[in-house]
Amino acid sequence: MPREFKVLIAGGGMAGLILGQLLELAGIEYMIFEKAPRPTTLGSAMGFGPNIMPLFEQLGMLEDIAKISKLVDHTLVLDEDLNVVADIDGKAMRKKLGYGHYIFSRPDMFQLLLSRVPAHKVFFSKKILTVEEEIDKVTLKFSDNSQISGDICVGADGGYSAVRQSLYRSLKARGILPRKDMEDLTFGFYNLLGTTNPMDPAKYPALAAPDCKIELMQRTTTKHALHTFTVPGNRFCWNVTNHVQTDEGANCTVFRNSEWGNETAQSMCNEVRDFKAPFGGTMADYIDATPKEAISIVMLEEKLFKTWYGSRTVLVGDACHKMLPSAGQGAINAIQDAVVLANNLYDLPDRPTLKNISFCFNLYRSERYPMAKMAFQLSQQQSKLISGQSLTDRMKRKMAFSYIPQFVQNKAMEKPNAYRPQVNFLPMVPDRGTYKVLQRRLSKRYQEEMGVSKAV
Repeated sequence: MPREFKVLIAGGGMAGLILGQLLELAGIEYMIFEKAPRPTTLGSAMGFGPNIMPLFEQLGMLEDIAKISKLVDHTLVLDEDLNVVADIDGKAMRKKLGYGHYIFSRPDMFQLLLSRVPAHKVFFSKKILTVEEEIDKVTLKFSDNSQISGDICVGADGGYSAVRQSLYRSLKARGILPRKDMEDLTFGFYNLLGTTNPMDPAKYPALAAPDCKIELMQRTTTKHALHTFTVPGNRFCWNVTNHVQTDEGANCTVFRNSEWGNETAQSMCNEVRDFKAPFGGTMADYIDATPKEAISIVMLEEKLFKTWYGSRTVLVGDACHKMLPSAGQGAINAIQDAVVLANNLYDLPDRPTLKNISFCFNLYRSERYPMAKMAFQLSQQQSKLISGQSLTDRMKRKMAFSYIPQFVQNKAMEKPNAYRPQVNFLPMVPDRGTYKVLQRRLSKRYQEEMGVSKAV
């Protein structure tokens, strides 16, 4: 049934596009505003696993994802002489958890998600200047002198969210913004990354394999980490990670905007060209096979904010929890935010009063914050384990890969994969695998409309 309120989504990334698709299914009016002038073509490898794949099965997208992805069977960790330090088996986890881990290029996934939202509801070149709240509406004002009003504003606009900044200014003026939320994001790493054009499988046999080949190389002489992934189309996704020490991070003003861009990438490309590459050759081979406009450098910050909403504004994704990427939890948690928020918006009474909206936002934050906190901590641990270059990090890495049994490492990954939110106003897909999944809550409205009363 159509709903009588309008949602304004700031940000056309993965969280914003998934939320748009879900609101479309829920019959809720929405518009998506993206500051970039065109759909993104930047990024490297990303992955989805058991804690998000039930949603895509529910939405009928498994075949679409399979076409742009490869499943992970093994992940190899190498030293800079290409010796295998660790071989992490993904097959055993797949059987237990019911789904495998799919690896794809970020631009491919972005295009897939964009195709699922009506084109007339996504607006590009819409940079938000201010978010103004009144008792009965919220208004976005843009740099092109236009404005739009609605009932709810969703800040899905990234780690340096204009929506969050506007909300926090208002809360700070009222003296109710926690001190922690006033602090800057913490810098940990920066990445040079890209996705190649098709390369020759005869020269790089890993490209011809049906499964995704992942090789992570640790360099000790230059303190870089090289991550390389095979994706469909005989392409490599690659990134070079550099660990930023605390005192260095404070001076990295060139990266402070945290934007995907290639303006500052050339000097780092020159710095790493002669490095041995995990799948053979040197990094120059991968860099030269990647279109210049598709190479970017991005600062990797982290911060878990306490305040996720206020009045008619609510935050999702990087806008409220910016995570380091090594555990692959950033995009997954952003999408989980979108799912849980859509579920609660579906149950929002037709009259979008401030009281009703605040109740809805509180339910959303209450479910998501503990899970986001767990994922945030996992991301910290994994990033230091995979890419950290301090003496402590290197010692922990050696201990983990040399002495801790694989089943112990797998056990640590089971808890995050037990949380698998689905759209609670659509038929649920059954649990897969043998691992116990956390119980899900059905929509009250769905139960009333469909005569369903059993929780799943």
